[in-house]
Amino acid sequence: MCYSVANALILSKIKAAIGLDKCETFAYGAAPLKASSVAYWASLDMPLMNLYGMSETTGAHIYMTHSKFKLSTTGMSIPGCDILIDRPDEKGEGEICMRGRNIMMGYLKNEKATMDTIDSEGFLHSGDRGIVDPDGFLRITGRIKELIITAGGENVAPVPIEDCFKEFCYPCANIMVVGE
Repeated sequence: MCYSVANALILSKIKAAIGLDKCETFAYGAAPLKASSVAYWASLDMPLMNLYGMSETTGAHIYMTHSKFKLSTTGMSIPGCDILIDRPDEKGEGEICMRGRNIMMGYLKNEKATMDTIDSEGFLHSGDRGIVDPDGFLRITGRIKELIITAGGENVAPVPIEDCFKEFCYPCANIMVVGE
């Protein structure tokens, strides 16, 4: 009951003031948002739904809904589409691959690039690294080309290190991890 009163008295007025009172779904994509930004909008009863896709997937391939929502992930495959984690390591993390009717037929007049991107099973290789949790939600962990290979041969993604550092040291919001 408190929530509906707060929504009627305060939150609905905030939404109207910024022109979002008729909006039913709030979505973002293209780049990750800070968890604090997502939490802020959720506190105003405007939960941001993450979308993940590429031009080659003709838009979103992974999405969230109000009933299928996990804050730390990008969401689940759109119905009728598949996701595969290719060459997963011992933690289940590998390259994110997608398949479905929304995947492009190929690059115009560039058969080699098409064959390098879409495998024989019809999966588009994204170049992103990720992991799918037991509930089917995808979490992006980095880019394959960003990986730093340590002296011991371990592949380390810099993005989780950067995110952790930024969480504990806010003044360093623009930190970048570089391998040598």
